[in-house]
Amino acid sequence: MKKYIIIYLLFGCITLMNAQNTEYMLSSEYKQALRQEFYRLVNAHRKANGLRELEVHARLEEYADIRALEQKARFGHTRPDGSPAGSGWYNSQNFMNTRFAENAFSVHRLDPDPLKAANYLFTRWRDSAGHNRHMLYNFSPPIQMALGIVPELDSSGRVSSGAIWATGFDEYVGILPDNLTSIGTNAYFNSLFTSVTIPPGVTTIGFGAFDACKFLGSVVIPAGVTRIEARAFSRCDELVSVTFLGVISANNFRSDDSFPGDLRLKYLAGGPGTYTRQRGSNTWTKQ
Repeated sequence: MKKYIIIYLLFGCITLMNAQNTEYMLSSEYKQALRQEFYRLVNAHRKANGLRELEVHARLEEYADIRALEQKARFGHTRPDGSPAGSGWYNSQNFMNTRFAENAFSVHRLDPDPLKAANYLFTRWRDSAGHNRHMLYNFSPPIQMALGIVPELDSSGRVSSGAIWATGFDEYVGILPDNLTSIGTNAYFNSLFTSVTIPPGVTTIGFGAFDACKFLGSVVIPAGVTRIEARAFSRCDELVSVTFLGVISANNFRSDDSFPGDLRLKYLAGGPGTYTRQRGSNTWTKQ
């Protein structure tokens, strides 16, 4: 009889502890502790890599929470209605000109200890090359960050959540190493640059070097560049200004898809100078 009483008491204590854990995990205190530890880990990671710390932005946290909730309906970087991940941020009344980028994750069982939960999220993103690159971007000027996480009790009684680590920024100037002599294949693929100046010592821009840099608006190609490979700046939809400071022969600038639209053809006909286009147009004009 005593054996059953002890088992019953142990079971009751475990049930009570689980209930208390769940209540805490659904609280704002748990969420705030998780966020603060995550931010500390990100900035310590950046500092260890010689980068400036990021600031937390309250409004961005609100939008990141929305995106975290949306992960259950549609995981990834597209919103449930099919619009881009940052559409709600772009359309916010006070942030019409800002940019948005995110890391996404789905946590099926959050740890009751918010510090352990934060470390789990951070580690998963740090150990993924693409997500870690986002955390270690050399942002300039200072960038805002936010962690979106909305713990919920699922049908199995577990506390789970979608998770979004987001950055919002006005400008992201690409700062490339001064000693670069060649930019290799896919070197800055899908980076967040809004503008970039190629260092003067660079002679070759490789295949896909800046492919899919969807926010890149302007670039300066120094006089020392004598070769541009295919797809070097392809799918740079926001690119509207390119300045060529030197001469590149047709044989070393052989692919029309090196840039959007007809820029290669216009450059080969017009030579060095600044070329611009209207956003979305395939037609470039020398200024």
